[in-house]
Amino acid sequence: MPGRLQKAGALQKGCNMIAMFLAAALAPHDYYTSGTTANVLLPTCGSQPSNRADFCSGYILASYDQLSRRGLVCSGEGVSNSQVIAVTLKYVNERPELWARDSSFLIEQALTRAFPCRK
Repeated sequence: MPGRLQKAGALQKGCNMIAMFLAAALAPHDYYTSGTTANVLLPTCGSQPSNRADFCSGYILASYDQLSRRGLVCSGEGVSNSQVIAVTLKYVNERPELWARDSSFLIEQALTRAFPCRK
């Protein structure tokens, strides 16, 4: 009997640990961003190649990659990096009232509208 009780106790502990892990994983979490608003990002987005423009392009394309991986953006083949950047900058530049918002939010808005996934 003691062997069965020990196994049952170990199983219960394992189930409790899994339940605690799932509860922690599924609980709402605060998220933090870099604080890069459009007011910060847009001045780095020049038309001439430079380190600042590389930051702008890299920021937009990294956001695009994450949105694509999460299935929120479906651009398909044939869409260039330059097109993704141009679509994003056009959207953001046309909405100066939103420039204080987080850049990743604005990039998501631009790209999910331009390249929606079919459901």
